Amino acid sequence: DEANTSMNPKFHDLNRSIVQLIDDFNMVSFLPLNINDEDSITAVLSHVDNALQFSEDQEPKEPKDEFDIEYD
Repeated sequence: DEANTSMNPKFHDLNRSIVQLIDDFNMVSFLPLNINDEDSITAVLSHVDNALQFSEDQEPKEPKDEFDIEYD
């Protein structure tokens, strides 16, 4: 309702609908973060990677050969 006071009245219903949609489908969540706790940071990064689907676009890493050996 606070946003509606500064917005054009024609957007009030749209704002209400968007807020209801976000609330109904749990599109926003909060995670506790303790910068001194590595597990906390790992959990937050895991949620971010999952939300961005980061791991799905990654190419498998090829191990580098220590020596380039040419065979004749």
